[in-house]
Amino acid sequence: MSRDSRPPRRPSHQRQARPLSGPGNPSFDTVDDFPATHPESRAGALPPHISREDIEGDSARSILFTHKRIIDPEDTSDPGAPPRVKFVRHYTFPSTPEPSESPKFKRGAPGSPAVSSMAVDAKTQKDGDSPLKSLSWSETTVAQVDDRCIQVPLPELKNGIPGTDLTTEQKQTLSTFRGIDTKNLPDNSESRKYGPLCDIFNEVEELAGSRYRWKVVANHGESAEIGHKPDLARYPIDIPAAALAYNRDVAKDDPNIARCAWAWMNSYVEVKNAERKSPFFFARNIGKDGRQKFLRHGDVGKKARGQFIKYVTEAMLRQHRTHYYSFYLSKMSACVFRWDRVGCIASEPIDLKKNPKAFLNILYRLATSEDGGGVDDTVQLASEEDISLVNDYDPKGNQSLQEYRDLLLDDRPSYPIYKASILQHPLATLGLTEADRSSASLCLLMAPRRKVY
Repeated sequence: MSRDSRPPRRPSHQRQARPLSGPGNPSFDTVDDFPATHPESRAGALPPHISREDIEGDSARSILFTHKRIIDPEDTSDPGAPPRVKFVRHYTFPSTPEPSESPKFKRGAPGSPAVSSMAVDAKTQKDGDSPLKSLSWSETTVAQVDDRCIQVPLPELKNGIPGTDLTTEQKQTLSTFRGIDTKNLPDNSESRKYGPLCDIFNEVEELAGSRYRWKVVANHGESAEIGHKPDLARYPIDIPAAALAYNRDVAKDDPNIARCAWAWMNSYVEVKNAERKSPFFFARNIGKDGRQKFLRHGDVGKKARGQFIKYVTEAMLRQHRTHYYSFYLSKMSACVFRWDRVGCIASEPIDLKKNPKAFLNILYRLATSEDGGGVDDTVQLASEEDISLVNDYDPKGNQSLQEYRDLLLDDRPSYPIYKASILQHPLATLGLTEADRSSASLCLLMAPRRKVY
């Protein structure tokens, strides 16, 4: 089975409907009770080209339904005439929460870099392309995430990273950022900063004794279908499968150069020389509320922000993470970002000229954090013994199971297989000792795929 990075397109006959009852929206129990003049009648209840006589099926209130076009089996018209069709209404979520139970989200929420977006639509590009290439994906996701992204003082974000701080002696041993000053560089010369930045970041990793190293990935996308890539990426150096993925078809003359490998990318960095082309404000720019401005809302800023969000979306789709850190550098300033499945917390800009140690301290805390920067420790890479169970599995003629098994085993460096242990229900472990209870678990083998949204 070939791996398709694009989720199935929504058939044209499907329509997304808002709740048929709720605050400010009357309740209608049947199709006939729903007046054609009601504003919801065109949005989801009854498309104007469908006659009421051609509707059959349950008419309970719903959140989502489809109209499926079928040939009327009772059609007795002339054989040469076009067949008469019916539209069968299919419902999901047969009941709607009462108004008091409805979540108080703005329309368009929730926005998360790690969940599916309604923007996977007709604007998705050619077959096989990533849905993240869709223009509407970027526009919709930026609108959602902007409402879920806040900026906080650096100490507040730093205290949430469970690592240790640099000592005074350690700070003296690290390089500063003076060598990457972009003051006299043209706008399109970010690449001149990649190598020096990589060296500085790796000094911190080596000082911490970390199992990660930073690589320049700006020129090597993962594949033709998944071509988006940040500028720098943080990879584990102690996992052979990871090294196989990020070193694939890359020249060996520079150890800092690697390929984009989303399944193994622990963190990433995006670099811009010109602040006007970045998605955020970095220079001191106070708004009318007396606070530092954060998001750039022009077309250029939104486009750059969509690109930045795209990276964390890909990483969290392909990995088992509780949260994720990334960095954005503009000129001689930097911001730190902590993403999770609710939204994003960003630091206020850090001046790399005046306060380089503050940023290096963030890197050191990440390098010494016990959680690997947000790696989900309830899920582990499957061992070869575990994977042999998949290899030896006989689907006994079930084509779906055969295809899924082949999908799991296909391209393991890019789509590694994981094992999650799930404790059984407490009633199933009554009478067991604590040690026996902890080992009484169900095992699930899986490989995160971009195909699943």
